[in-house]
Amino acid sequence: SLEIDSAPSGRTGLRLSTPERSYRLTMPLAGAHQALNAATAIRAAELLAPDFLFEPRAIERGVERVRWPGRLERFIVRGRNVWLDGCHNPEGAASLAAFLRAAAPGADLVFAAMADKDVESMAQALAGAVGEIRLVPVAGSRAATPEQLKQRLASVFPDARPAPSLAAALEEFLSRAGGKPIIVAGSLYLVGEARQLLLGGSLERVHS
Repeated sequence: SLEIDSAPSGRTGLRLSTPERSYRLTMPLAGAHQALNAATAIRAAELLAPDFLFEPRAIERGVERVRWPGRLERFIVRGRNVWLDGCHNPEGAASLAAFLRAAAPGADLVFAAMADKDVESMAQALAGAVGEIRLVPVAGSRAATPEQLKQRLASVFPDARPAPSLAAALEEFLSRAGGKPIIVAGSLYLVGEARQLLLGGSLERVHS
């Protein structure tokens, strides 16, 4: 059996009972889907333990120390939660939407995707889970332009607007009062660019 406690901080608690033993863990990954992934990994480790000499505490440490950059990764910028998530398919978008509804309802979305991705189904999955949307360019010959994304998402998100860059979209949302969370999602290329920008710290400075 598995019980899950998700927190807005980006940590997930899980209480898991397997045929071998019971666990009570806190994992530094956000989202109920990550708890399900952890439960699967724990059970697999238990089944492998006789051959690989896993100790229960080693399994617990592994879960408690796991890291996954760019997968519901949380930054705090000017006191605002900024999440990064490389949800580049409809299933990933559905997991992201479930997290946002529980932990960050109405988050403003910065979105980009490759042209060959099923962005229409991704939009359907995210409908009702996000607030305002900015569509941004991302590097790569396969990338959809913001204008192309606007056309493809119009039936679900008619108010989604192109922005000249990721930095411009983030700055627009961060400059607003109200403290709404922000999610940067879609292309893994976009998430990589966002990590560089956020780790560089330039957005911490308030621009005039």
